[in-house]
Amino acid sequence: MAQLHETKLRRIKFKNRRGVWTTWGAPGTWSACLIKSDGDLVADLESCPSVKSVSDVTADVDSETLPALNRQTSLLVLSPHQPWATFAEGGGYNDLHDALEHEFPGEVLRTGAVDDNGIVYVWLSRNGQRILDFRTDGMGWPVPPEDADYVDDELGTGDIFIFETDLYPADWPHTLPRVEAAHQQLIIDLDAYIPHLTFNGQFAAEYGHADACQRQHMDRVLQVEFEA
Repeated sequence: MAQLHETKLRRIKFKNRRGVWTTWGAPGTWSACLIKSDGDLVADLESCPSVKSVSDVTADVDSETLPALNRQTSLLVLSPHQPWATFAEGGGYNDLHDALEHEFPGEVLRTGAVDDNGIVYVWLSRNGQRILDFRTDGMGWPVPPEDADYVDDELGTGDIFIFETDLYPADWPHTLPRVEAAHQQLIIDLDAYIPHLTFNGQFAAEYGHADACQRQHMDRVLQVEFEA
């Protein structure tokens, strides 16, 4: 069920959108990976041992001749409206990006939800170190104490999640009423907009965010080939 912010997000002027397209609204498991650099993004990518090559395919996008991707390549869309560049995938989790969390000399943001067991996560890495780890165990919150694996005596709740970071107080998730609200706020605070951009021969975006595929909202498109 879409929450209020999700419903409102796609109605906000495109360049001002911040947040994530959904938490639970996908028909199945979904994920997204974004990167941000304070320097030369291409050079920073090329410095990663897991990256074989980076090429600009913006002209191919314009001429609609973008070649099919093989399993070792990803498309990276640079936006004129937000500081993050977004990988456009087939929609599922891409383990090619795992190495970037440890290698990329900048920031890597990964988020998504695992439909089978109701897990949502937000991971933020900076210069190879994870500085934010937010994960639920599928129970979410609020959770009745009798249904939880443990009860926090101080908070009087049994809400189960992992929240490891120095960016927020330890009990920050409990200041929000639901998992969806915490998920949205983390992405908003990171100044990111995640429309779940995908590419399967053509660009697509979910849940009313199709305008994210319009060319005026893409600064450049890079093809990133990873080592086999």
